[in-house]
Amino acid sequence: MGFAVQHTGEIDPAKPLEQLWVFGKPTRPFQGYLQANIVEASDGTYAIGAVADVKVELFGDAAGIVVARLPA
Repeated sequence: MGFAVQHTGEIDPAKPLEQLWVFGKPTRPFQGYLQANIVEASDGTYAIGAVADVKVELFGDAAGIVVARLPA
């Protein structure tokens, strides 16, 4: 989810995310953003990473997942 804007021209392309909501354990990668990602680990699980200014909300069985802090 991003910051509230009046139109898409106001979206900051360098920092479009304000929050990342994860419903359940990830099953697919999430890439394309510098602020957050979900990558597959060597054991088949998925790791979540986010910069400090992106609030990550975990729901359901994702609640126990540790979110790694990415460099800003």
